[in-house]
Amino acid sequence: MRGHAGTVKRNDGGFTLVEVMIALAVGMILIGAVYRVFETQNRSFAIQEQVAEMQQHVRAGMDMLMRDIRMAGYDPLETAGAGIVGVSTDKIYITMDINGDGALDDSGEHLVYDIYDNKLGRTSGTSATVNDPGVPPYHQPVAEHIESLAFVHDASANTVTITLVGRTADIDPDYTDPTYGDHYRRYTLEATITPRNLSAGGSSSTSVSTSAPTTTTSLPSTTSTTTTALPTTTTTTTALATTSSTSTSTSTTTSTSTTTTTTTAAPSSCVLTVTLEACKDGPGNKYWYARATVVDNDGDAVDDATVTCTFPSESQVALAYQSGSGYYGGTASGCLAGSSKKSASKHLNGTVTVTATKAGCTSDTDSVVIN
Repeated sequence: MRGHAGTVKRNDGGFTLVEVMIALAVGMILIGAVYRVFETQNRSFAIQEQVAEMQQHVRAGMDMLMRDIRMAGYDPLETAGAGIVGVSTDKIYITMDINGDGALDDSGEHLVYDIYDNKLGRTSGTSATVNDPGVPPYHQPVAEHIESLAFVHDASANTVTITLVGRTADIDPDYTDPTYGDHYRRYTLEATITPRNLSAGGSSSTSVSTSAPTTTTSLPSTTSTTTTALPTTTTTTTALATTSSTSTSTSTTTSTSTTTTTTTAAPSSCVLTVTLEACKDGPGNKYWYARATVVDNDGDAVDDATVTCTFPSESQVALAYQSGSGYYGGTASGCLAGSSKKSASKHLNGTVTVTATKAGCTSDTDSVVIN
């Protein structure tokens, strides 16, 4: 385009080099900030995932410990001599007459819990060899990333206090444990239970601890307490004091005596106690099987209760009583010995819950978490 003087005018546009450099710098700052936020959120998610996994391991281990220790001493014929055999560092050895035959020579009637390779181990067998780690049967892992296990057995009060400490699988460089000085996060769970088949009384108590403090945790500590007690019948007798009044004269003497006795006795009641065993087996390890034992408050087996079991994502299933040794649902493919074929079904991982009811008795519920 030519002007009036015959010159050419240029229409300059676009960005200068300085403007481009400023835009690039601002863009890099924004990208860096976004990446920083992403990295922080990603690290936080990974830590929370590890913490959740640690808590799940500790809770699952504690659930199995409580279930088995509650059954310690189950001896319906009172001839097997079942009970808490011994408590030592990181270990408890218990026995129970599961099938009620008066002897402790069947599978699962001898149990040992201990710690090995940072795992909570459960050894189940037919004899005292379960207490020897050098011979079969060997440990079966119950929970991983377990740092310590401690027991306090008070025979006089008939209580067992369990302290289970777990830690994360990996370290968190941004966290330092105030007690240990390392970078692991820890979770402590404690429970005090009463073995329902043993009675209080004893001249001594056994206390076992480990090097890990029972209160050390980098997360809020959770304490679970389960106490089972039989109903108490109380008889009260109240007597009023004898009152005598004597008046003396030449011919009159008066004496008055009043005694009142009141006796009140609470009626005895029937209390059911149900204990559940559950596992997965079958093709692809995808079928649930369950077995429950039911006893009354005298420790006698109950064979006429209504026992229903709820599997994850399923409706209730009635368990059938068999052979004087329990209520079953599943198959005898090795998961639960002697269960006989009953309705097994596919399930997701989760919690299996069983409930026992009987007319005139207080009902009871137990549950098992299996992954």
